[in-house]
Amino acid sequence: MPARDAVPDPESEDPALWVLCQPTGTVIYDCQEMGSVVGKRVVVLGQGPIGLTFAHLIERMGATQVIVTDVHDYRLEMSKTFGATHTINARRENVVEAIAEITGGAMADIAVEAVGVFETRQQVFDVLHQKGLAIIFGIPHGGDVFPFNWWTMYEKLPRMIVVNSRRAGEVVDAVRTCVDLVAQGRLDFSRLVTHRMPFEDLGRAYDTFAGRKDGAIKVILSV
Repeated sequence: MPARDAVPDPESEDPALWVLCQPTGTVIYDCQEMGSVVGKRVVVLGQGPIGLTFAHLIERMGATQVIVTDVHDYRLEMSKTFGATHTINARRENVVEAIAEITGGAMADIAVEAVGVFETRQQVFDVLHQKGLAIIFGIPHGGDVFPFNWWTMYEKLPRMIVVNSRRAGEVVDAVRTCVDLVAQGRLDFSRLVTHRMPFEDLGRAYDTFAGRKDGAIKVILSV
């Protein structure tokens, strides 16, 4: 890794705070690309670590509604402490119908895809009103090619931003911004760390996270 890609961090009793600045920094970058959300209705599809971070920042940026979806109830419960105004379990509810009811038929001004599965890649357009903004963040899971209803997307006349700070060559500045905000005490995502394990338990750590066991959000390994 070239030295220019290294972001120095302040000394801290808990190094995990700075580990979290990398993924959080990518979300900060995406929020900058998104622009102002003041007074807007925003949907975040997925409430893993990235989706929770989106919800928190978007709420702090002034969105009037922060509607989130996930298939795990424990994540939806955590999202309520991260700024979500409404939660939808996508396994039990029809996401589009639920958002229509929550918004009084107005639908979302902005929708963030933070999962990377084909269902949410379609929903990100379905939940928008006409000329709404779709933010595509999630890395594809289960293959790069998936079924897609072109007409359902096209009739919404959406704007779309595909965001990836690494590919854009801007991840270092985004992470540095996050480190500065955490150092100032203005951002705190330590609640994302649900498990801490020694390096010797590497296998169990990955199994806990991948299996969504015991309410896992972020699993930190101590070396």
